[in-house]
Amino acid sequence: MSGQIDPFIHGKLLAFRGRFRWLVLLRGICCGSLAFLGGLLILALADWLIVMDDRTRYGLSGAVYLVGLLVTWFMCVRLLLRVIDERELAVMIEQEEPALRTKLLSAVELSGDSEGMDSNIFRRKAQQYVIEDLRGVDMGRLLPGKLVQTWVIAAALVILTTGVVATFDSGRTLLIRALAPMANIDRVSRNKIAILVPEGGDASVPENDTLILQIKVTGPALEKSPLLETKAVRDGEPDERKVFMDSASGQEYTSSIAMARDEIQYRIHAGDAVSR
Repeated sequence: MSGQIDPFIHGKLLAFRGRFRWLVLLRGICCGSLAFLGGLLILALADWLIVMDDRTRYGLSGAVYLVGLLVTWFMCVRLLLRVIDERELAVMIEQEEPALRTKLLSAVELSGDSEGMDSNIFRRKAQQYVIEDLRGVDMGRLLPGKLVQTWVIAAALVILTTGVVATFDSGRTLLIRALAPMANIDRVSRNKIAILVPEGGDASVPENDTLILQIKVTGPALEKSPLLETKAVRDGEPDERKVFMDSASGQEYTSSIAMARDEIQYRIHAGDAVSR
């Protein structure tokens, strides 16, 4: 159809489509940023207020990624992939410019009706009338930037908030834990766990021997003793155990782990603190 339509009209249609696609792209980027960064901020806040187990954090982080992708797809990518022909573009322009109502669509349809009853002279005259009306039409006025202004401002506020949160060490840690939930990062908490023995928290112990574990917990007083979780993989199945640690002196606690042939991983819960 574009081969028979007047080049001026065709250029206006392409200009409108380009403007429309640009606004869709901008809105999609803003909506995707809002969904993803907003979800990260909410998850980071929840991680700070609530002691969640790893599986819950994994699921929530996955949900944030999924929502961000779905919003970007439906609000941006899907619309950009859709092919908009001249007839549909004419209808969209007429909806925004009442002076062109029925004229532009008729001219576009006549240009594509090469086998119809209308003569070529009639088609050219119909397009000439539309050209005169189109000369004063500015696509920036038909599709102004204010159509996506709200989305841009909201996305800017979320990006700014995320940047402010990331300037603090605790905020940066919370965001990283939300972004990469499987990363071995300590939880942001009021209580702090320091492993005294073994030094550095890791040690190699012979099979059938015992690993002595001693920690120090600082911060608010604990309502109950720290909980020690151990996990060993044996014959393809995890062997998980939980025991409360014994109080040694003051803020120090101790416990022991019976070593086996398989590697044993442990984690300590003390107050609102969770070790790596």
